[in-house]
Amino acid sequence: MFKSLVLATSLLGLGGLAFIASSGQPALAQAKDSGTISGTIQFSGKAPARKTIDTSSDAACGAKQESDALIVTKGKLQDVHVRIKNGTAGKHKAPSSPVVIEQIGCVYKPHVLGAMVGQPVAIRNKDKTMHNVHAYIGKETWFNRSQPKGAPDIVERDTGEAGEVFELKCNVHAWMHSYIPITDHPYFDVSGSDGSFSIKNVPAGSYTLEAWHPKLGLKSTKVTVGKTGGKASFTYP
Repeated sequence: MFKSLVLATSLLGLGGLAFIASSGQPALAQAKDSGTISGTIQFSGKAPARKTIDTSSDAACGAKQESDALIVTKGKLQDVHVRIKNGTAGKHKAPSSPVVIEQIGCVYKPHVLGAMVGQPVAIRNKDKTMHNVHAYIGKETWFNRSQPKGAPDIVERDTGEAGEVFELKCNVHAWMHSYIPITDHPYFDVSGSDGSFSIKNVPAGSYTLEAWHPKLGLKSTKVTVGKTGGKASFTYP
């Protein structure tokens, strides 16, 4: 078990970092000979309609909502975690600033985000109802904690090793899921509603770029970064 090692290192900060709430991606200082990797996640063919979930079992959740398991808008795929392959981007200290997941309307927001090894993850209940935050790494239960309305954030600093996915479910509201792929570097982003992603200040060089979606899985491609950046794209399914 690696908990003690991660806990010992989790408070080591990387000075001057700020975080983009939608992805957890650090806003890094501009490095010499660096560029931005940008691109779009496409979805080929006809996208399946989003399922309607009956949430009327809890008045605080409303009567119904659309599933966030697969969101395609005009052929563009949302919630894809795009990152340089772990183990190939140098050594980086984990930021002390947390990434934040909010429970709003009985939905985890965002559905997918990213964090570095040892970086705190804060889970916040903004609903007027109780949630039960059940965290997994793989098939292993990591913790299982109730979070009533108005309760303090649940803050976890041990969320797995690089390459693992820290997954959240709610035992009270079975449709609630959130996924946090863990990296050993800060070079990642999550595609937005327009399918776009942007990974800034990547040192010049050649890399393997990976894209991961909770439902559709992993893809990879090669990208070269120069002073003008690099371009990459992925197509699912």
